[in-house]
Amino acid sequence: MNKVFFTSVFCFTFLFISYSQHLMPVYYATSSQRSQGGQEIENAFDGNDATDYHTYWYGVGIPDTLTFYFPSIVPGVNALEYTPRQEGYNGIWSLVELQYSLRSVPDSFLKYSIDDVIWAVDHQKKSISFDSTIHNIYAFRIIVKEAYENFSSCAELRFWNDEPLLSDGSKDCDIVMEGVPDGKDIRLGVDVDASSASSYQVFENIGNSVDGDFSTLYHSSYDGGPDEFPIELIYHFNANTSMDYFIYYPRNDGNNNGNFGKTQIFYNTTSNPDYVHLIDHDFSLSGLPAKVSFPTITDVNNLKIVINNGANDFASCAEIEFYSNNQAGNSVYLDIFKNELYAELLPSVTQSQIDTITSPFFRTLAQCIFNQNYNQSLRVRDFHAFESIQHLGARLKTSAYDSFENATGIAFDKGQTAIIAMDGIGDQSVYLRVRNWANEASQADHLYFLKDGLNNIVMKDSGLAYISFYSDTPETARAVKSNIMTGKCNGYFDPAIHSNDDWTSIMTNQAYPKVDIIGKYAHLVYDKSALRFNSPFDGFHLIEMYDSIVNWQKIQMGLYKYGYKYNNHILAICETGGGYYAGGEGVHFDWTWGAESIANP
Repeated sequence: MNKVFFTSVFCFTFLFISYSQHLMPVYYATSSQRSQGGQEIENAFDGNDATDYHTYWYGVGIPDTLTFYFPSIVPGVNALEYTPRQEGYNGIWSLVELQYSLRSVPDSFLKYSIDDVIWAVDHQKKSISFDSTIHNIYAFRIIVKEAYENFSSCAELRFWNDEPLLSDGSKDCDIVMEGVPDGKDIRLGVDVDASSASSYQVFENIGNSVDGDFSTLYHSSYDGGPDEFPIELIYHFNANTSMDYFIYYPRNDGNNNGNFGKTQIFYNTTSNPDYVHLIDHDFSLSGLPAKVSFPTITDVNNLKIVINNGANDFASCAEIEFYSNNQAGNSVYLDIFKNELYAELLPSVTQSQIDTITSPFFRTLAQCIFNQNYNQSLRVRDFHAFESIQHLGARLKTSAYDSFENATGIAFDKGQTAIIAMDGIGDQSVYLRVRNWANEASQADHLYFLKDGLNNIVMKDSGLAYISFYSDTPETARAVKSNIMTGKCNGYFDPAIHSNDDWTSIMTNQAYPKVDIIGKYAHLVYDKSALRFNSPFDGFHLIEMYDSIVNWQKIQMGLYKYGYKYNNHILAICETGGGYYAGGEGVHFDWTWGAESIANP
């Protein structure tokens, strides 16, 4: 047998690799031997030297064949580094054979060298620099022929290349954030000292509803009850105030006490102190914000909200914001773009015309569209209304369905500006919802109201974005069009429109650690890493399994028999810890209880 002896002298090569080359990610791996529980093969490429792969403690682990598969964004490999376990010696590799396969012939493995590699049984990292780069690599195989005590173990196996990763599709364009029309409506100030509430709890008076702090509440008297209604909230404004709408934000602490029900809106002016009826609005005791629009009123002195009922016989809210429309408008460059959605160029547009655009934002956007780099399928979409959660829950007499419908597949970073063009909203309540699922200890969840035209929104936190659009009558609600021009392309998986190639591309994407999977009945928000380990090449069977479970639930509830129709999904989320339970948002799973049982159909 031909053998080449590699000792810990290769730790010097390791220093060269670490600082001069690019780490190539592993997409998925397999081992021919049974692994010890908690020490599965994924530990060998999780980026953590403190975890390790180990064969079954009560069996012979040699020979062991480990195959590491690479995503398509890996241009090649020219070095590897084996980190042995750092405590004890069981399973440290001492004799290995190296093989690889190419994307053109993925199932045909070639020996890297006619010589096997010998390593010292110690805790030093072992590195091998190849004579030449293996381009278009599909998989790398290590056949472990000898290891300490006939086990096989690995703390980490890393692959390197002198070329950077190819684009993963998360950034389709370099759009310059200069020259963007503000587009924001004018928020109106409230004179708190001259405002009043007919019922309030001490330290929770009307001022808390306009202090800009969503953690403080206006709340009616705790001793009130049904006889306290109607409750009047009167907001006072300075002279010469024009108003077009207000936004109601219910409390967001998980309690629904006081969510507004049916209301009447009145106003008076500085010239006429008598209140005039403006509009009636039913907030439906909902836990979702609502935009209340009305014909423009001018010279507003006071606006009075008469609350006729509230959840559990209280009235409360986190904030109420009053606005006047921005009359300046933001329709620009319509000689370049097809319409105010800014998703297409006019057919006659040329490069020289694009070069004349003075706004860096619109020039780089137009250039990206012109070059056909813009991710039209993800960024430009139509969204339809789903039945409101409270309405559906009351109709079916069930807990809440999914409150994160209409996944966009776009991820935002904290502090980033979201530029979104909308069309078709009109007087409907539609908003952008961004949830930071990845920060499991504290998942920030923010809502931003959207209007027709350009929306310019600074993100309060990172997360995945959703076009939150609910209605008590979704069948008559008008669909809205959206062009989300900024943010990273994380993607989402829908078996009705995507393929297994799309699945692997989404799993490779590094825009955000988690991803939305949208079935016919179920909606999953799962970690990409766990999905790669357990459903690496096929997303169809996974979501079909969850869809079948929800469908059987509908059958058992008699929903088909009695003609109950709706398109809402059941939400399932998975986190590291917390166990299994059905919560207020949906079903909660725990990776640490066994990822295979929930991610491998």
